[in-house]
Amino acid sequence: MPSPDPAPTTVPTAALAPAGGATAPESTRHLTRAWAWLAGLSLLSVLASGASHQGLGRLIMTLLVAAIAWAQARVLIRHYLEAQQAGPVFQRIVMTFAALAPLALGVSAVREWGLGG
Repeated sequence: MPSPDPAPTTVPTAALAPAGGATAPESTRHLTRAWAWLAGLSLLSVLASGASHQGLGRLIMTLLVAAIAWAQARVLIRHYLEAQQAGPVFQRIVMTFAALAPLALGVSAVREWGLGG
């Protein structure tokens, strides 16, 4: 005679909830808002990069694009990588790494402007 089926395993509902205790629709809205910010910042950087290609205007627009890139990195780190849930050392490493490209862009822009480029 076959043995009866074992009792079904259940997963606690808390394990299925998104991080931070938010419900699924709240989490979806949260990610949608983050995506909208990223799309808006991308559009802003495209508009800024096409605005001026000479002298001080070029420097200002390049620094603006670098600041926008830094803001995009912060949105990605906070809303998609959720670095705030990691330890402080890991969070500092990620934030430092995310600042490198915008910082390099800014330094390059200042150097080019100083050389009369």
